[in-house]
Amino acid sequence: FSTTLKDLLNQFLNDTHLNIELDLSMVKTIDSSGIGKILLFYKHLKGKKRELIIQSLSPDLKEVFLTLRLNRLFNF
Repeated sequence: FSTTLKDLLNQFLNDTHLNIELDLSMVKTIDSSGIGKILLFYKHLKGKKRELIIQSLSPDLKEVFLTLRLNRLFNF
């Protein structure tokens, strides 16, 4: 997951759309590496005045994101 996500997110960094929506409906679990990649992508987008929107979080993933207080950074 992490390598695929990294490649996919890098493709979007050069896109000109203002906001990026990341659909996580097919993701059942995520580790610290996956969270780190999402945060790195968020940082790059924020530097370009763009927003990352997280969509379709499972209840378990939403709990992880809320525990890490990532709701302060992302719209779900």
